[in-house]
Amino acid sequence: MEIILTYAQSLDACIAGKEGKQIRLSCDESMAMTHSLRLLSDAIIVGSGTLLNDNPGLNARIPSLAALEDQPTPVIIDPHFKCPVNAKIIENYKRGIGRAPILLTFEGAKSTQKLLDLEKSGVRIFGVLTCSDEGLRWDRSIFDKITKEFGFKRYMIEGGATVIRSLLSSKNVVDKLIVTVSPTLIGSDGVSIITDGDRPVVRHRASKQFGADTVFICDVGEL
Repeated sequence: MEIILTYAQSLDACIAGKEGKQIRLSCDESMAMTHSLRLLSDAIIVGSGTLLNDNPGLNARIPSLAALEDQPTPVIIDPHFKCPVNAKIIENYKRGIGRAPILLTFEGAKSTQKLLDLEKSGVRIFGVLTCSDEGLRWDRSIFDKITKEFGFKRYMIEGGATVIRSLLSSKNVVDKLIVTVSPTLIGSDGVSIITDGDRPVVRHRASKQFGADTVFICDVGEL
């Protein structure tokens, strides 16, 4: 099992604009690289905030839409069932160009009408999350359970900021960090991934230029 955390950021370590406004940071070349990585992954994971702000398709479509059997499964961290029933990941599934999405929620979550509506739309619900006073608690056992249930072996986690910060401050969860750095500045009102909490040890493995962007690949060690 491999867990990869990947995102694009500005030079001042922001991944979005004011109040989470989506800003395209990746150039065409680095965006194509990201979609190539998606093809190598079993599951693409984002938080509910990213889903609501960006309505991403979470599929591999550059340079062209990949075949359904090659597509990764979209997985949403959504303990409060915020996913709209008309989200793009659901529409992609209905159109046959994306796999059935999975929503990760709290263990023992009670059934609600929203949950039933999501299930009718083809969404699979999996109660696996736990929380602490600081928020969601992350450890490898969560991914072990997801792997046991769905057979995934390689996870690609794409954000957003809350998910990135919590994973970077969690011990021994992420295996690899792939960061695309765009030569642009967003400013102090942008959404930053910098945290005052614990940070893992990262070891530079490779870096490469894609168009105007620089992509860093790092192995992640113990805190």
